[in-house]
Amino acid sequence: MRIRANFVQTTVAALVLASFCAGCGEDHGLYAVHGKVRYKGQPANGATVIFHREGGSPVPADKELPVATGTVDAQGDFTLTSGDWGDGALPGNYKVLVVWHDSEAFNKLDKAERTKLENRYGRDRARHSLDRLQGYYSNTEKPLLHAEIKSQPNDLPPFELAEPVAPAGNSSSRSRLSRR
Repeated sequence: MRIRANFVQTTVAALVLASFCAGCGEDHGLYAVHGKVRYKGQPANGATVIFHREGGSPVPADKELPVATGTVDAQGDFTLTSGDWGDGALPGNYKVLVVWHDSEAFNKLDKAERTKLENRYGRDRARHSLDRLQGYYSNTEKPLLHAEIKSQPNDLPPFELAEPVAPAGNSSSRSRLSRR
């Protein structure tokens, strides 16, 4: 009987401690977000997706809302993380930006061009300053991609990126967009 009483006390103490610890961490209301990014039908391996919340911030003014980001893997998949807040993103509507750094192109530049980029961005960041997508999918003022994060685990439809093409008579890099 004494053994059973000790077992019950130990079990109750463990449950109380577990419920207390569960409340220790701050619940930010993040939901899992998974998706795919393809460029001309192929995985955009190494590209970075950046989710910027549209509209007002749902967090108190004394807290900063982290930007949710993910890196596309060799299969074209990404999972969002919100910095120190953890994996996932808050529910809401988002502008989705994609940047795909091209360090190989940087290495192919002549010394004068590399120096110019190093002077502009700093030596460490210059290598990542070239975007394979030519900034086409990273314009925060006119984003081409959008997503809605729901209050549940999210498997987003794939983002299908088209090659940036300058419109006839215009030297700026803009392209058509396909999203499935």
